[in-house]
Amino acid sequence: MIGGRKRNSWLITVAIAGGTVGYLTLLFSPGMRGIAGLRQELRTKQDFVGQAERLRPTTYKLGQELAGVTKYNDEWSARIVKPSQLSVVYGELNALIKDSGASTARFEPQTPESYASLRKLPVKLGLEGSFLQIHAAVSQIESLAAFIWIEEIKVEGSQELGKPTKAELTLGMFVDNPKKSD
Repeated sequence: MIGGRKRNSWLITVAIAGGTVGYLTLLFSPGMRGIAGLRQELRTKQDFVGQAERLRPTTYKLGQELAGVTKYNDEWSARIVKPSQLSVVYGELNALIKDSGASTARFEPQTPESYASLRKLPVKLGLEGSFLQIHAAVSQIESLAAFIWIEEIKVEGSQELGKPTKAELTLGMFVDNPKKSD
């Protein structure tokens, strides 16, 4: 009986060992590989969240810059003349020159230059009057609500007392481009 018991205990040991190997091979190892894959995926997602947290100050700064750019663009486009308002701006320009005491010797709109979202209308403007009158006219042009650049100014004064001073200005008036593509 001792020999039969020995054989039975080996059979039980072999059966338990086989069950353990089967369990390790069929269930435990694939489960551990799945868990390892999930841990790697979790680490990747945690890294992504960590990177997103580090980008928060940059995102905030970019948001502030965008708000500033948007505000600047809104202010700038409010100053751009609409094509329908061009004659009003020309009238304002003429009135402020008269108010300064200077006279308009020449007023020649030039060929417009088109850009992506606006047009620049160059205007050649000739003024005559005393230096103080021309200075007053130029400073009033600069204070107009419309977006006008004084691109060039040439002043010629006379040596003789009482003779008028002459000024040639090249203005750049910025007008909304009706053909712009948004």
